[in-house]
Amino acid sequence: MDASAVIASNAVRIRRFFSSKVISRDDVDDLYQEAVLAIIEGYPRFRGDCPISAWVCGVCRNVYRSYVSRRERYRKISRRLEREPRVLREDPLWLRLIVDDLPEVYRDVYLYYYDRGLTVRETAALMGRPEGTVKYLLYDLRRRMRALIE
Repeated sequence: MDASAVIASNAVRIRRFFSSKVISRDDVDDLYQEAVLAIIEGYPRFRGDCPISAWVCGVCRNVYRSYVSRRERYRKISRRLEREPRVLREDPLWLRLIVDDLPEVYRDVYLYYYDRGLTVRETAALMGRPEGTVKYLLYDLRRRMRALIE
């Protein structure tokens, strides 16, 4: 059995799992796509220690946890921005101007991680860099932005 057969035989189960967790049909579709990518990416490492359906369920749980984590991170950022200077709340263009003044690598990290809401792993894959490097770039990005805002 290959990854496409695993996906085909579990497609209904995957959609049902996400439908039970989120309300929005768009979110279900997005999570389904993320799960499919995770299954394709992880299938070569599947050792067969458990039934394939249990493994697929585990992949779906991990995808959902990442989704919840991203959503919570977005909420925290939104709450922090509400406490920041008034100009940031009233003029998002001002924040964009700050980001545009950063070196390209920091703009890319900002775009992938904050604008698109990707995980560190996904950001690292898109940038072709190790996850540890992306974590450091995020740390340094926040430090630089704080200095520019203050």
